[in-house]
Amino acid sequence: MSWTLGIDLGGTKLLLLAQHGADQATHTRSTGAGFRPQQLVTEVAAFAERIGRTPDTIGLAIPGLVQGPAVVLCDGLPEFNGWDAGTMAMDGSSLYVINDVDAALLEEATDAGDRATMGVILVGTGIGAAFMLDGRPARGANGWAGELGYLPVSIGPGDVVRTLDSVASGAAIALACGVDASVVAKHAARGDPDVLREIRKAGRAFGLGIAAVVNLFNPSALVIDGGVLRLPGYQDAALAFAREHTIPPLWRACSVRGARAGELVVALGAIRAAEAHASGADG
Repeated sequence: MSWTLGIDLGGTKLLLLAQHGADQATHTRSTGAGFRPQQLVTEVAAFAERIGRTPDTIGLAIPGLVQGPAVVLCDGLPEFNGWDAGTMAMDGSSLYVINDVDAALLEEATDAGDRATMGVILVGTGIGAAFMLDGRPARGANGWAGELGYLPVSIGPGDVVRTLDSVASGAAIALACGVDASVVAKHAARGDPDVLREIRKAGRAFGLGIAAVVNLFNPSALVIDGGVLRLPGYQDAALAFAREHTIPPLWRACSVRGARAGELVVALGAIRAAEAHASGADG
């Protein structure tokens, strides 16, 4: 029985998804800036033991810049900077490494059509994006297109440039609130006015990022997802600000929705990418 393992490695959470046909098994755990490659290897080995076999194919989705099996840059998980993911390959398994938002786009675009222009934006510890233009993935010269979090959105005192990541991400909200990212949602659920204000402020900033994407690419669909969107007031503020700052006909042409696969979207995309690579159909 052939199993494929999809790994969604994020700045706050690790999600493992083993899949064989319609059968699935999952495992999650928290991560954080101090999470290390060896911890990932240990979690994957324990999960493989739980499902009773070594996966035949492994797809690893990670935020940041990847090149082959190498992690070039990963701001949210600094311990992974420069890591050769090939070292975690298991006996008998093929391994494929992909950017997390590229994986999400691969999953969400399966029925988009041959000429679709669409994008996926994930908002978590940081903000990442991936785009398809006229039916073709927008990769860029190094394959790293889509680093929306680095988009400069304002200039503050002393000519300090603020990026979208620094004003709209989960890490930015936590920093502005003076709390750990893992407890922002708890403070918001209790109705903390300062936290709710910072969430709405960050949501408006994210709306500017959405507006930039829609104005630049005129997509027919834009998928926005991630844990930060579930914070009270964030998504409403983002969509209101995006609508206000987008050319009206372009906004009307774009359907904005969440990921159909929900929290599994990245892991499912990683599985799809790994299976295509193993069969020689990627590229």
